[in-house]
Amino acid sequence: MPTSSFDHVSSVMHIVEQAQPESILDVGVGFGKWGILCREMLEAKHGRLRPSEWWLRIDGIEIHAPYENPLWHLAYGHVFQGDVTTIIDDLDHYDLIIVGDVIEHLDKDAGTELLHKLVQRGTLVVVATPRGYMQQGEFLGNEYEAHRSGWEAQDFAGFPHVSWDTGLTFVAAISSSESYLRSLSLAPPLRRIG
Repeated sequence: MPTSSFDHVSSVMHIVEQAQPESILDVGVGFGKWGILCREMLEAKHGRLRPSEWWLRIDGIEIHAPYENPLWHLAYGHVFQGDVTTIIDDLDHYDLIIVGDVIEHLDKDAGTELLHKLVQRGTLVVVATPRGYMQQGEFLGNEYEAHRSGWEAQDFAGFPHVSWDTGLTFVAAISSSESYLRSLSLAPPLRRIG
């Protein structure tokens, strides 16, 4: 769907705030939620309210072209249309890659292979996905919306990561550098204050 559960929004934005990225890749743009929220958190919060004042590079990837809408042209510098599993090989490095409600649309092996590619292209990769397998078929004629896998904390054991359950969803922050992850203070805010 071009949208998703709101359970993980605060957790993902907590990570964004801690990381303070200067370049972001949103994998699975959908409606454009992450681009807008990142612009608000990292631009508007610092007084840069107009696109002419923005200095962050925020790009996206979307496989389903009919999801394109005016938010794409506002929040993103460029949205690459196509399959992330092949597009990612030709992209530059990003400080942060957000994979919001995407990985469950791939078979487990393809999803794990994609994670390896993303960790090579991003300093920090944030994955938000339903907790475990959740049945879903195509949506509005989009066959790519079908769920093909379910993910839990143990599925990220091959990567340095921090993860937590956010209710219906699950969030993992992964990187090739465990020391970088430790430096970010990524414990969920409510867990930190008790």
